[in-house]
Amino acid sequence: MHISAVGSLASVLVLVLLAWAVSPLRSAPPADANATREKLLAIGVRAEYPLEVLENAATRAYVYLPDAEKGYYRSCRFDWSGMIGQVVHDGKTYFAEIRTEHDPANPEHSVGPAEQFAKLAPLGFADAKPGETFVAIGIGHCVRPDDKRYSFFRAYEVRPAPWTVTKGERSLRFAQTLSDERGWGYEYVKELRLAKDKPVLEIFHSLRNTGTRVIETDWYAHNTFRFQDAPVGSGYRIVLPFRPAKNLIGPTKGVAAILDNEVVFPVKTLAKPLWIESIDRTGYRGKQDSHFRVVHDELGMALNVALDAELSQLSLYAEPTLLCPEPTIQLQLAPGATAEWTMTLRFETFPPPRRPAP
Repeated sequence: MHISAVGSLASVLVLVLLAWAVSPLRSAPPADANATREKLLAIGVRAEYPLEVLENAATRAYVYLPDAEKGYYRSCRFDWSGMIGQVVHDGKTYFAEIRTEHDPANPEHSVGPAEQFAKLAPLGFADAKPGETFVAIGIGHCVRPDDKRYSFFRAYEVRPAPWTVTKGERSLRFAQTLSDERGWGYEYVKELRLAKDKPVLEIFHSLRNTGTRVIETDWYAHNTFRFQDAPVGSGYRIVLPFRPAKNLIGPTKGVAAILDNEVVFPVKTLAKPLWIESIDRTGYRGKQDSHFRVVHDELGMALNVALDAELSQLSLYAEPTLLCPEPTIQLQLAPGATAEWTMTLRFETFPPPRRPAP
């Protein structure tokens, strides 16, 4: 099934969504369509935007479709494709919007993996004069308005490249091509694949340089996690496959810490945002260690994140309502070259620890 991104089947998709209840997975559809919309909104899914659903027996992923006119995200920072509004596994939720007062044109208002290329300097930005365009992979062209340095918090005018979306049985394939007179060009494919009988979602990427200029860029996933709407604090921990040699210092002291191979939070709930640009990777052995596990023991929930590429950095952003471990990789593509990488998400539930009897 092919879906035109601009002329999306928004109304049809919403009607399809209304046939699903939020939880449990096999519940009968409610008689009142508005009630279903409210249930979706209660888990952070906005049915007014074009979206598709991938599901198996115990796991359901709500995925927003890229759409230049009606899409959930229409701004200049994050890749428009594969934006996951929510995953429900065994009746529990794993993601949260960056901002609940949603504006599709705001660069920050994303959700799910929230992937971005070239977070410090998009392709062609340095060469572009005011009024000229630069390239944002996964978006299209954006306009540089003046001589100020690039900021991903700033809303640049977007001139989106078209998308082709293909729906499979438990997959969504997004494809975008771009070229311009200054030698930039790419073919970009992202495919979400939900396993048939496992709580595993693969996010496959392929980027081919079809231009005449070398593409040098980073790629990272913002990962907007929040389990069951539980505030970020001592309930969460991030388990690493290596032991950092250096603890966290500066503004994070007393708020987040390294304990053996885990990032922990001594405070019950964060009072304000924290940012760790790079967690010490002493002992990191390459691709085999490009994974981590986010755990909330009291809720009996975990999310394993793995990449099949070498990390150049592992950052952490957190605030009271979001926990965002951010893996980064580097890409360098000569003309004609292709890079492929996959991020795999495995969702877990387990019995929470027993509370002692009063």
